Amino acid sequence: MARVRGAPPGEVPEDLAQHLAGCERCQERVLFGALHRTRRRRKTPLLPSPGRALALLVLVAAAILAFFVTLRGLLAQL
Repeated sequence: MARVRGAPPGEVPEDLAQHLAGCERCQERVLFGALHRTRRRRKTPLLPSPGRALALLVLVAAAILAFFVTLRGLLAQL
């Protein structure tokens, strides 16, 4: 960070500039200093209850079945 802050604009070493171009964490450290912390860990999402997961599975299966029944009816008309 000292090399970046001490260098005149546009004269940061190329390897360091390439790293800064792709590293969000280092960009924040250069722009805001070490005290600024914006990253917070997100809570992991809770898994749905087994009943809710089963209901969703049944709904998807019913939709697929309805699609094939409709397709069969349409093909029978041809």
